Amino acid sequence: KITFNREADEKNQLYGSISKKEILDYLLENNIKVKSDDLTIKDQIKSIGEHKIEISPYENLVKEISILVNKN
Repeated sequence: KITFNREADEKNQLYGSISKKEILDYLLENNIKVKSDDLTIKDQIKSIGEHKIEISPYENLVKEISILVNKN
């Protein structure tokens, strides 16, 4: 699981969203190299909670990863 802590309003909506670059940077900091084209965010991450993304490093191989967003 990948975890981010963000500011959010009273309806748990983020002030902004979690970007693909932020996820790639997080993975790189943890010694996981993923190309931008191999990362798919189906729905923008704009709220507190758990969200799913897909990483597809090789053809016919897709891994679903959870992104957990906590409120600061």
